Amino acid sequence: MTDPVRPGADESAPETMGPYRLGRLLGSGASGQVYAAVDGRGREVAVKIVRRERATGAGFRSRFRREVEAARRMPARYTAPVVDADPDGDPPWVATALLTGPTLERRVRDGGPLRGRELTRLATGLLRALTAMHRAGLVHRDLKPANVVLTPRGPMVVDFGIAHTPGDTRLTRTGSTVGTPAYMAPEQAAGEAGEPGPAADVHAFGAVLVFAATGASPYPGDTVPAVFYRLLHGSPELGATPEPLRAVAAACLRRDPAERPSAAALLGRLRRRGRRTAVAVLAAVAVVVPALVLLRPDAPGPGPDPDPAGDQVTVVDADLDADPGSAPGPGAGPAATAPVPPPTAPGPVVELGHRADRVVAAAGRIHVADPDGRAVTVLDPAGEVLGRVDVGGFPAALAVSPAGSRLYVVLSSTPTRVVSVDTANLTVTATAEIGTGGGADIVWSPDVVAGPDAVVVTDPRSSTVTALDPVTLGPLGSIEPATRPVAAGAAGSVGGGIVVAGSDPGGGSRIETVRPPWTAAATAVPGPDDVADLVALPGGDVVVAVAGTADGVPGLRLLGADGTVRATRSDVPAARLATAPGLVFALDATTGTVTVVDAGTLETVAEIPGSGAAADLAVAPDGRALYLSTGRTLRIVTAQ
Repeated sequence: MTDPVRPGADESAPETMGPYRLGRLLGSGASGQVYAAVDGRGREVAVKIVRRERATGAGFRSRFRREVEAARRMPARYTAPVVDADPDGDPPWVATALLTGPTLERRVRDGGPLRGRELTRLATGLLRALTAMHRAGLVHRDLKPANVVLTPRGPMVVDFGIAHTPGDTRLTRTGSTVGTPAYMAPEQAAGEAGEPGPAADVHAFGAVLVFAATGASPYPGDTVPAVFYRLLHGSPELGATPEPLRAVAAACLRRDPAERPSAAALLGRLRRRGRRTAVAVLAAVAVVVPALVLLRPDAPGPGPDPDPAGDQVTVVDADLDADPGSAPGPGAGPAATAPVPPPTAPGPVVELGHRADRVVAAAGRIHVADPDGRAVTVLDPAGEVLGRVDVGGFPAALAVSPAGSRLYVVLSSTPTRVVSVDTANLTVTATAEIGTGGGADIVWSPDVVAGPDAVVVTDPRSSTVTALDPVTLGPLGSIEPATRPVAAGAAGSVGGGIVVAGSDPGGGSRIETVRPPWTAAATAVPGPDDVADLVALPGGDVVVAVAGTADGVPGLRLLGADGTVRATRSDVPAARLATAPGLVFALDATTGTVTVVDAGTLETVAEIPGSGAAADLAVAPDGRALYLSTGRTLRIVTAQ
């Protein structure tokens, strides 16, 4: 039988590398070859095999290992994620996900230069990738059109950092077309001492941008020496690169690396200008389009965009040298330790393409449950989708570790199942089962709280509260509380423990605090019936959201550590709660309205009007952004 992978393979290549069966040759360079391959389950990957002569260099394997580990921290949104590697192999190799789409080099060669939206999206996509790469401690060293893949999800960067040895200039030449040298930084071409830094990637980005806009390198030449001379002594040719991206490219191609802006600075300016331009365009459309319709009642329906450059960003007056990293945007900063003004300014409404359910926020990341797709969608604070992770079931509850490195997903299954996800590469790292199932008539969902030393899951089906190891999900202890734990009310941590609301179908409710060794409740006080959600506050107070089906009095209750009701707000419907220092956010699930109250008095601080029914809310750790899952969208509200 014919092997479905081997046709087109390099005859000199081995048939396997590690657990992967090699197929066709995808590319070859001075440092190695890249092959399409499949593993034993039929999963397609790209395997890069390092040339043996490269692997003999001093310190190569330890450097290779460090860069593989750094690459695993790269968000899957921007590059082909590393799925496997063997730095000690003979030869060393690394396997990454196999991307679908043409390279930028092929796209320009076959279809001509990029224009308008396509060019702008390429620029912002590459800057996002470089910003993430540099923050992960990686430098690409060889960014060029052949290493940019135009996937359906946007541009992705491949063949970065890994297996590039110090001093490896990767000179290649086919006919009269010079390859990598045209995208080098001057300091690389001059052979300056030390490893190329992030500024070299910024220079390469400028050269790639010019190629995408014009179809030609900014440093043309028929020979390698001619290209190097132009690179070291001449000025770049920007050709027909349109403004404002022409100014961006010129800043990137400055000869002195110290004078080039960082990728983060460039991305910050593009984003801010993009938002201003979008507002201006929408305002113009709101005024002009109705007039056109009135003047031309026979106007045709939507057609191709007559102005392909219509949504280009404007950056000509931006300070390209200022780095916005010192002032992260709302939702990207560290956890707030003191009260901050609540977010009330309408931000973007992100179309997710699926029904949005539970949502949880970490610094720089938002995780939204997709119950129909059995997955979780991950976004950045601006609403850009970074990737998705298949969790294998209905995600009923979400939590993130204090450091944001792990996402915990509780699945509505029998028995209840818990999944741990590495947030850097969006891969499942551990699973566990809670209880033995049963209680199918119970309508409450499970809930989860993540602390530094334990992940605590409330499971109303098995009527247990279970503590798990945060890394392995191994069991640490299990408690059967006095009342069936209401998962929607499992709340935050307090005094080194977890506060849990419990309710019995026949009536009666308790608020219990559980702590290590996770074998019995540390404290228990009476609580209100029909608890829908709760949050724990510093000092032992608890705010609960009450449905009101038992006594007809819904709203908020502020309870002291002894169970005493200290304040009541029956005029604030609340199905879900979230907190920031000194504040509690209460979501009316019917209208999507969020009422922000003072955590100590329940007095209203702000009200954020709703736009329709909402399933959940989350507040960013820095307290400057609020996220609402509404229908098939994620609604973002930011600080003024």
